[in-house]
Amino acid sequence: MEGGVGPRLFGVSDEDWLSSRLPDEIHSRLSPELKQAIARATRPRPWDDHPVDIRISIPLPFARYYLALVVGPERRRPERRRSERSARRLITAGNVMFVMTIVVGFYGVLGLAALLLTRIIE
Repeated sequence: MEGGVGPRLFGVSDEDWLSSRLPDEIHSRLSPELKQAIARATRPRPWDDHPVDIRISIPLPFARYYLALVVGPERRRPERRRSERSARRLITAGNVMFVMTIVVGFYGVLGLAALLLTRIIE
């Protein structure tokens, strides 16, 4: 799908959306059953059935970023997991910087709280 835009966004059926994207010579040779099967197979999976689905938008002075955490049962096949693992490495400069920022921020707040609590106690 181009840009992640699916048929439901435009209010058309999966079959109509798919047939509008197929060349006429291919579309005319497909049986109605095959068209429906292809439409079902290419339908995007819903993202609304995850037990944890946190999506936030973070406005920064220089840009706006988003953070998405989606957790649920693994449904991908082993082949797909392998290909995605090689295409999207876990240890990248951006990921390391993100984790370091979270760790430094967490321990900074913890240290500040400890410092303030010791001043209150004395």
